[in-house]
Amino acid sequence: MSEKPDPSFTAQFLPALWEASRDAFEVMLGCAPLRHHADYVEATRDYQDVTSVIGLTGEATGAIRLSFPRQTACAVVERLLDLPTEEIDDLVRDSMCELANIIGGGTKDKMRSLNLKLGLPRIVQQDSPLKEFPRSARPKQFSFQTELGPLTLACGFVSSASLRILVVDPDREVQEAIGDASARLGFTDLWTCERGTQALELVQSHPVDLVLMREELPDWPGGELVWEMRKMHHQFPIVMLTEPQTNCTPLPVEYLVASDHLALPLSPGSLQQMINKWMSYPLSHHCTILNKTSQELLPV
Repeated sequence: MSEKPDPSFTAQFLPALWEASRDAFEVMLGCAPLRHHADYVEATRDYQDVTSVIGLTGEATGAIRLSFPRQTACAVVERLLDLPTEEIDDLVRDSMCELANIIGGGTKDKMRSLNLKLGLPRIVQQDSPLKEFPRSARPKQFSFQTELGPLTLACGFVSSASLRILVVDPDREVQEAIGDASARLGFTDLWTCERGTQALELVQSHPVDLVLMREELPDWPGGELVWEMRKMHHQFPIVMLTEPQTNCTPLPVEYLVASDHLALPLSPGSLQQMINKWMSYPLSHHCTILNKTSQELLPV
């Protein structure tokens, strides 16, 4: 049975997001956005010419997405920097990321009770295969009109406790360290297993949002297990827990479809930083990188 989306956390963010957006446009651009209509959306392909996303984590986890037609994005840059432009270049992309960062920061300040942490803003591509909002989030999107042109603004959030982290490691101390670090960040749904075969069975039958995996497992080299998961089209982030010397030597080709690497022994600070990074990353940014790598490396 599929999980029913819970819109409650998304609904909590809507007033704060609207206020933060209005403040950003009035202060930075000297114009007030006029809200047209809003509705819950699947938000998988509903991008315009340039789209920026920023993630937030804490007691809630989710993302804010701004999407602009080319004319609006260029008009925003001209108003911000007094630099006329007609093309979507790095300057336009950087400016859209900065606007997302300001709106995300304003939303965070207005939602202090959730102890939110702001991720890095990213530009996402129109051909990204997965939505940037967390599993089971039901994003809501607003359409705006401004004197600079139209745009859309969407957000989707869930309780961080509803997101699942899978740890694949035979060392109980490592399992406990990751459990402690994730709990401090609000991610309390932690599953553990010691063998690669168990991990494959779990990800085939249960939704997972992040995997942390030892590079050498009792029954399966971790790199080959990552490869197997990618061939099955599982696109959640996978962080490899590697021995220190791995960082100084070339990684086998199958490791390249892992999302990141974290050297052992683990420290609480590095663990928290890594977990927060991949839970707050816009998922579509991760999948854009992953799909490019997979197309080059995985057999068709």
